[in-house]
Amino acid sequence: MNRLPGYDQSTRKLEFTAFLSLGALAVALISYTMLDSLKFANARDEVMAALEKPVRSEAGMLASHTNNSSARKSSSGVKQPLGGPAANTKVMAPQS
Repeated sequence: MNRLPGYDQSTRKLEFTAFLSLGALAVALISYTMLDSLKFANARDEVMAALEKPVRSEAGMLASHTNNSSARKSSSGVKQPLGGPAANTKVMAPQS
């Protein structure tokens, strides 16, 4: 009768210990994230207030609330490049 090869008892214990350790680590990480999410849910208003507060940059100017730093809204609500309309004009270099 052909039998499949087996492995010794020390290898079996080592594998069991390794996978048990990984499982315990996974349970610990999941528990930590669950507790952290409960803290966030309980302090939702404070977190939102902190996120909506204006932030000053190192230069002392208020940071923009938009990710598009190359455009700004004009008084008509249309976004324009930061340099104004002249930023889109082409300037020819002098010919020598």
